[in-house]
Amino acid sequence: MIRVEPLERALPAEWKRVVRDQPFLSLCGALAAGVYLGRRHSRELLSALVSVGLATAVGGVRRRFGFPEDPGAR
Repeated sequence: MIRVEPLERALPAEWKRVVRDQPFLSLCGALAAGVYLGRRHSRELLSALVSVGLATAVGGVRRRFGFPEDPGAR
C-alpha cells in the first residue's frame, strides 16, 4: 500500500475512520477528484510527475557512480 505521510497528517482523524468504514465511497470520491484534476490540470500534473521522475533518476545515477548529491558540492 502506498502511504503519503504528509497527506495523512493533514487530514483530520475522523477522515481515517470514514475511509476505513466506507471504502467504496472513499474510492468513488478519490476517483472523482482524480478525473477532475486530470481533465483540468493534466499538463501541470504530467510535467510535475516527469520532473520528479527525472530528479529521482538523476539522483540514483549520481549515487551509483559516486558523485555528490548536490552538483554544487565539491
